[in-house]
Amino acid sequence: MFYALYRLGVQSNIAVSARYSSQRRQLSREAVLCALHAVVQAHPSLRAVFVRRPSTRKGHHDLFKATLNVIRIDDAVEFEYDDGEGVTSALLERIHNEWAWMPDEPDKPWWKLVVKGRDLVWVCHHAVADGMSGFVFHREFLAALNGMAWPRPLMAEAACAARTVKTDASVPNLPLDPLTVSTVRYSILELIGDLVMYTLLALLLGKWTIYSSLPPSRSCLRDTSKPANAENYTKTCISSRRIPAASMAEVLAACRANGTTFTPLLLVAFTMALAGDHFPNAKLGRSRYSYDLRPLMDTHQLGGSTPSGSILNLSAGAQHIHWLRRFRAADAALSAEDAARRQSAWDLVREYKAGMERRMHGKGTRLWKSVSLLGTSVEDFVKLSFDPLGRTLPPTYHVSNLGAFPSAPRVADDKKSAAWAVQDAQFSVAATNGTVGTHGIILSVAGVRGGDTVIHAAYEAGVVERGMAEQVLQGTVRRIEALVASSR
Repeated sequence: MFYALYRLGVQSNIAVSARYSSQRRQLSREAVLCALHAVVQAHPSLRAVFVRRPSTRKGHHDLFKATLNVIRIDDAVEFEYDDGEGVTSALLERIHNEWAWMPDEPDKPWWKLVVKGRDLVWVCHHAVADGMSGFVFHREFLAALNGMAWPRPLMAEAACAARTVKTDASVPNLPLDPLTVSTVRYSILELIGDLVMYTLLALLLGKWTIYSSLPPSRSCLRDTSKPANAENYTKTCISSRRIPAASMAEVLAACRANGTTFTPLLLVAFTMALAGDHFPNAKLGRSRYSYDLRPLMDTHQLGGSTPSGSILNLSAGAQHIHWLRRFRAADAALSAEDAARRQSAWDLVREYKAGMERRMHGKGTRLWKSVSLLGTSVEDFVKLSFDPLGRTLPPTYHVSNLGAFPSAPRVADDKKSAAWAVQDAQFSVAATNGTVGTHGIILSVAGVRGGDTVIHAAYEAGVVERGMAEQVLQGTVRRIEALVASSR
């Protein structure tokens, strides 16, 4: 799926950043290269690319996962000038609007590491890995930093590593395809039922749905015989909002007190902001979220993992449909003096969480498995899926939450905190062309346990105005604060 989306210019990449801190060490160029070498050696998935090969069917090409024979570590790293501002919206916009992995015969990995002072941004092709893989990457990188023989001269260590990783018998094979290992069974009738439902919703209530009044996206390419050019690339814009650690602690405490978690709270607040502030005439909302399949599968069967986890694309998504009247009523009740009325918003959050649980352990995961029906032909994927995707995804507003990066690891031999820790984490997904992907705002969320949480809003240039995106973020956070205040 993501191979075709990238090749046709629909969506570029994902990015996960971490800020590394140490009271005693410097994150030098040599330290970065040595740690990255260790990560690439540990995770064979980082050698994966995809290639098209002619099919036995005329005019068709089958897609295969391949392995790079050699990765030159220096080629996979970009060192930025450190202006002291860290990972900004402008930096993420620039990263998301780069399309470097178009060649039919790739000779470089489909990921890179952007280094800006102590901030390291791991960027990857979504066909290779998902957002949670970014956390796995940074956990492995952190372990490599803390495993170095400090204060041994790092230049010598880097020279010994030769700064290349080659494919040989000592390097593990690529992980198995999760779709072939999963025992989940899809339902053809369920697929047909969903497609009929989304088609009817588009026909009967399309103009009454959130995002329906936005300007149209440009038409999407469908010919995969050659990659898209700059004229066809989706241009991503990014707006951001940071929730300070103290405020986030209050939010999480309120979620626990109300029997829920942050993701459904964010989705309800997001719905309220869109319905209340920007689409007052909309009657229907269609929310969507991504979730990690790792807890639902035995990833050891796949191979290629370490104690830090698995780097691969193992994410799924699910969609909920809402009548917006209840959300507007609950939004208005947040300012009511009656405590019982204020609780109506938390009722929506709890209901959303229950719905998420049902879909993650049922329909959502079955739909993920149904991708295997499309086979290996790139042309068939576009022909069979783009029209259904165009009825399913564009009206949705999307949240992808990685959660909190774990606390710093401990060093076993001296029982003291590790020399290196991660101080800040961020996650950002590029915008999609709104003819086959979300035609509006995508929220990407990440943070550090006990630290700040950052929400990035990605949207397509020319479809969503920057001012509107900033207002949606502001309105969403304001409603989260109101929900927290209502539970005190």
